[in-house]
Amino acid sequence: MEKSSAEIGSGRQMSLHFTRRGRLALVARRRMQIPPLGFRFSEPGARAYDDSQIHLTRRLIGVRPKPPMERFTISLDPDLAQRFDALIGERGYLNRSEAVRDLIREKLGHDLLVAGEAKWGVGTVSFIYDRSDRVLAARVLQLQHDHHDLVVTCQHTPLDHDNALETVILRGPTAAVHAFAAHLIAVRGVRNGNVHLVPLQKAHSHRHDGPPSILHHHLEPSV
Repeated sequence: MEKSSAEIGSGRQMSLHFTRRGRLALVARRRMQIPPLGFRFSEPGARAYDDSQIHLTRRLIGVRPKPPMERFTISLDPDLAQRFDALIGERGYLNRSEAVRDLIREKLGHDLLVAGEAKWGVGTVSFIYDRSDRVLAARVLQLQHDHHDLVVTCQHTPLDHDNALETVILRGPTAAVHAFAAHLIAVRGVRNGNVHLVPLQKAHSHRHDGPPSILHHHLEPSV
């Protein structure tokens, strides 16, 4: 990381750390007189920046702009609407729109998984086991090492002197992730198993600056 200084406003300076891509974005922002990310002018008469300049800067640093929202109207029976409002209130949603979006994502994601159309997936498998059973503990650990290509990380949470909650994050081909999660839960001595899987799709590929420049792929939620 290299350190550079960006001159902001009326002669004040702000120390920032940038990669090569970040420095290029900073130069572009300074030429357009746009303050660095995370900085806002508060002085009277500060210049306003239009969306085209912001979108250009986002493209320079690799941030894709969000697509515009589509609006539609739905009709519900009064009783159903009241129960829905109670549900979103219990779950802490700020509005109906966000709750509806989550319900749609959940349904579409579930259908993708059931139909086998999602080639990639990320998810968690959680279960409880007796860690004082050395054979069982060794079996659980060995299975994770045997599938290191799928295991992103794992968390061990002690519940008491013997029982523990194990949470494993998996990512990879959907079929392999699902099969391994089911295998973990089926191990003798493992109980209260639960799997949550989210379908993914390949987004884009790119290389990072600096040696070695290795092409890698990005995965994003399918819905």
